[in-house]
Amino acid sequence: MQFSTASNHRSALNCLYRDFGQTIPFEMKNEMAESFKNMKKSGNTYHYFPREVRAISKVPLPFSLYTLICEKMLACKNREFVFARTYFITSWNLMSRAVNIEHIRYSDISWRDDALCIQFAHFRVDQNDERPRYPRRIYSNPKSPEICPILALGVYLLSFTPDPEKLFPGRSQHHRYLNILQSFLTVKDEDAQGGQAAWDFASVKREVNRSLTALGLQPKDIGTHSVRLGAASYCSSASTFGPPPSSIQERAGMGNNSLSEGELKFEAAGDCFVGRTVAGLPLQQADFALLPPHFTRRDDVLYSAIRTYFPNLPSTMDTVLEHLLASVVYHLDYLKKNLDPRHSLWFSSLFRNFSLLEDLKSRVVCCMPHQTNAMKVTGLPPHVYQYIYNEKVYKELGDVSAENKLISESLKSVTDNFKDLSSRVLLVEKKVQERLGRSVADKDSPAPSRPHQESPELESYIRRVVTETIRSELDERFKEVVAQITENVTTTLQSSASRGRTEQEGSDEQEGKEDQGSRSNSRNKERQRTFPPGLEFKEELDSPISGWILWYCGSAMKGYPPFKDLPSCELTSRDDKKRLSDLRFLIKSLDLFIDRELESKADESEREQDKKMVDDFKASPTVSAAEAIFYKYESKFYDWLNIDSSYNQRRSQLKWSTFVKKLRKRSILDAKQLGS
Repeated sequence: MQFSTASNHRSALNCLYRDFGQTIPFEMKNEMAESFKNMKKSGNTYHYFPREVRAISKVPLPFSLYTLICEKMLACKNREFVFARTYFITSWNLMSRAVNIEHIRYSDISWRDDALCIQFAHFRVDQNDERPRYPRRIYSNPKSPEICPILALGVYLLSFTPDPEKLFPGRSQHHRYLNILQSFLTVKDEDAQGGQAAWDFASVKREVNRSLTALGLQPKDIGTHSVRLGAASYCSSASTFGPPPSSIQERAGMGNNSLSEGELKFEAAGDCFVGRTVAGLPLQQADFALLPPHFTRRDDVLYSAIRTYFPNLPSTMDTVLEHLLASVVYHLDYLKKNLDPRHSLWFSSLFRNFSLLEDLKSRVVCCMPHQTNAMKVTGLPPHVYQYIYNEKVYKELGDVSAENKLISESLKSVTDNFKDLSSRVLLVEKKVQERLGRSVADKDSPAPSRPHQESPELESYIRRVVTETIRSELDERFKEVVAQITENVTTTLQSSASRGRTEQEGSDEQEGKEDQGSRSNSRNKERQRTFPPGLEFKEELDSPISGWILWYCGSAMKGYPPFKDLPSCELTSRDDKKRLSDLRFLIKSLDLFIDRELESKADESEREQDKKMVDDFKASPTVSAAEAIFYKYESKFYDWLNIDSSYNQRRSQLKWSTFVKKLRKRSILDAKQLGS
């Protein structure tokens, strides 16, 4: 038994006596003290035993390994790793126990100034609720998107249908997180033979395991407590002028036995400094002061987009969701480069309206505090302001150097032009002399008088000739350049138009041939293949809402028409045919449920209005109408479908296939009830 386990038992025994108003016998107290003293002495020989024999406590997670795990989890397409990565990063930034992260509700989350604030309602070290509650600030890290907590939360809420109350819905989510983390760190025999692709799960696990072994650690050395210890250790050792130890201990919930209770009080400035440091911002650079990505313009379009992308969340979260959405949009290029193409994020509502997405991208910025007044910066120590000033001075010096270089090049160009002009003047003078019959070849004849050299008329004539000559040459050169550009553009446009006409004629001719051939085939071959080859239902269908939208609207991003138009004869895989049948069964059941709900409404005007909305949607389906109808009846449909309560708390994160199984179970149960 470890010393910590025995200490817990001793605390429980003391609590038992105290609850019943009894006092522990003196002999028993002395015996326990002697036993614990001997246990501590035996613990001093801990390092003399082999690694396999001694009891290992969890080691602090190194920052390098933390960064690697976050980066590799981001590349995994499985939605379980989207959950685990968000839980992992949140636990690191809050320096909290994993069980406390599980109980975070949306009512505990807010946005203040430039940080996300989370306030815990429960602490293990404060069972009697005697200590005051202070919000802990989480900061964005635009320089390192792989560990940015704001980006992780944004990807998580877009990948799942959010629960209306809890951030991580369900029971024992910290155990779920621990199991996923351990499976990610452990390489099994089947993983050793995996592929080498960038998004291959086996290769990702092997790389993480190699880094773990290089640090002298094993998967069993890393647990949920390692994250909390690693974050506190990183804050205290990231720099010699890092956050004060008292602020680190207060944020991590670690007591300071050398000080009595009440000597150290919580201060927001210290917690802000800790929040920026633990987020991984470079403490010895001006980028430590970077503001989170944010929108420069707020209007109805932005708030309508927030309600569309996060439909189930309360309106009190709008400011938080605004910054989460800004972070995802700002890092969109990074996500496209590093995420698996089959990641659940790409099937979210964010990528169903490209015009709105481009509008949002044009609004988002990420800048330093002195470049905007839209946000107040917090958590900056004095030396960072000096870094900002130095960087500003270096930039101004660079601008001056660039201007000096430009001036030098301009002077050189003027000198070259002057030399060229001088040569032209000499040439013009020579031509003028030839026109006036002045010859220098006759050396024996007496030199004639040269009144033209002193004549102002001749001087003005020479200047006019020079000016006209240079101007005419420049005009001719400009006309040549314009003509060349016009010719190139015309040629390009003509070639593009001719190529487009050729492709269109070829496609029309090919379609005509296919139509003629299809009429001679059987009925199963009459319809054209409407989906590109290689369609994988397992990857495309992620949740009930994605199945509902794909069934009626298809996917504009991938060029899929509505799935309801897809005949099963076009599918070659037996599993895909089964999935198409399951999807058809799910949509049919949902349609029947909506019809029953419409018929059961007592208000006739409301019933007619909702029925008209459903009929208009089925006549001309749109993504926005599909989302509105689904979210309106989603909760009631799940309640009706919920035969048992095993998944009731986490049903928003379940896949569509799970609901199909429950639907079939429900249909069998209804059939038995009708038969009886």
